[in-house]
Amino acid sequence: MDFLVTVLFLTNVLRDKPLKVSPMLNMEANIRAQMLCKSSFSHAGFEWYNPGFSHFGENLGRNYQKPIDVVFAWYKSPTHRANMLDKSYQFIGAGYASCTDGTNRIVEMFGN
Repeated sequence: MDFLVTVLFLTNVLRDKPLKVSPMLNMEANIRAQMLCKSSFSHAGFEWYNPGFSHFGENLGRNYQKPIDVVFAWYKSPTHRANMLDKSYQFIGAGYASCTDGTNRIVEMFGN
């Protein structure tokens, strides 16, 4: 199974009600992952961004080789877990980028 499909699947398994995969959030998450390869790995500077949702959040991961590892890391973090389980979200998307330094970036986005 594809890395990102597995990330989305595992996140939905953890929720009471699965989120719908949004092609727009997938595209935006891929762009964000590519941006994170070229800048500091941080949520900083992201506050301005909203792809048209009234409620929006993101989870970031760096250099995970297995989808279950990044999802489990997010789940162990209270703020990331809150994004994953937030009942007000209806949509989810994910992105992945391989960076020139040999690392990777994984982005999960949520919206309603």
